[in-house]
Amino acid sequence: LNVGDEPSFKIYDASEAAYFDVTPSENYGFAIYGIFEISELMITMDYSINLHEYMNLISFYGLPEDNSVSVVMEDLVSNIALIAGEASSTTYDGLDWNGSLTQLDISSGYWLRMSADDVLAGSGFPYNESREYDLNTGANLVSFPASGSFDIAGALPDDIEGNIMAIIAEGASAINTTTQGWLGSLATFDGLRGYWIFTDADISFSYELDNMLARAATPLQMAEKPAGLEFIQSSQQAFYYMDESAIRELNAVNGDWFVSFCGDAVAGAREYLGETIDIPVMGYDGHYSTAGYCESGDIPQFKLFKSATSEMIDLYSETPAWGSNGIFFVDNVSQTDLIPTDFSMLSAYPNPFNPVTSIGFEIPEESMVQISIFDLKGQEVTTLVNELTSPGMYSISWNADNAASGVYFVHFTASGDGFTPITQIQKLMLIK
Repeated sequence: LNVGDEPSFKIYDASEAAYFDVTPSENYGFAIYGIFEISELMITMDYSINLHEYMNLISFYGLPEDNSVSVVMEDLVSNIALIAGEASSTTYDGLDWNGSLTQLDISSGYWLRMSADDVLAGSGFPYNESREYDLNTGANLVSFPASGSFDIAGALPDDIEGNIMAIIAEGASAINTTTQGWLGSLATFDGLRGYWIFTDADISFSYELDNMLARAATPLQMAEKPAGLEFIQSSQQAFYYMDESAIRELNAVNGDWFVSFCGDAVAGAREYLGETIDIPVMGYDGHYSTAGYCESGDIPQFKLFKSATSEMIDLYSETPAWGSNGIFFVDNVSQTDLIPTDFSMLSAYPNPFNPVTSIGFEIPEESMVQISIFDLKGQEVTTLVNELTSPGMYSISWNADNAASGVYFVHFTASGDGFTPITQIQKLMLIK
């Protein structure tokens, strides 16, 4: 070293038989006969995160000394548009970052919206597999502190595992059951990925990553989605669990796919591997790429894709309304159309829309159904349905390509022998 040069440091870990780069809590330039006191040497680890187009849920097990968004994301500025944490976010307009999120936290997870595939690489500290996490009751968006892949049950301390109800990752989830343990498509915690962890109490814990059961994890191997089942990852997502016993009655075999729809849009797909599955249902997150996906209160539909024949079979069930970060259970699944108990016009989706929206309705008995669109002046724009209709659940589309932007009203009327005509009205917003 020359006078003024700052040294670098390494730690040799005998148990790993390996050297680790470390960053000093403070560093000093070399001076002849100098004696300097360093309070801490923090393990430094390189990271490399593969990012795909649209939304990615990531975290860091170490961050650079300057952990500002502009510095950490500097190499991504040609492809990144948004970073969103649990309660703050920032957008990049091509020149500057704008928003309340200015610095990244090593304990937090983040959604990144990318316009193209890219790689986020860097070096960070302190790498600490024993980092403590403080979680509040409810949903917490957190990081994972280690590189590698670890079994969920083995990595969570026994004394707090019962407080964790569910975990949601990018496109995958797991629920904690009292009888069957962890169920779902998410089997492992993985370094550089972010997780929503749902708890029933305020808890503090550190992962038990020295546990050999945790380190013995093998991620689930999913097949590539068949053509036509692709969907875009959204930051707004929910998961609908279908029990193995219900699946068996549908004659599903390993390799078949359960597919979710919001209107006519494929909103998620999950391969059946012979056990209870979680079917992802993507939601609209404000970006054009997720237009047509479910919004709060919408009822998704499910279908069974038979891999051997490419047949798509409609499924009918008692399906809870969609909500972001929701974990739901689908009951009474069958291939036979369920007869509704009430006359109802369902929420149009998407709404606002451009230029196509879907309008669902349910009728419990044979009825004369009329569905018409009116403008603000009360003038009829078009009639979508005007016919005798059998009991069941239906969905129709309105293509407003030839209509002007503005507010419209959809009128639903059902009439028949033995009951008073039913009329319902819903407002639509066409934005071009």
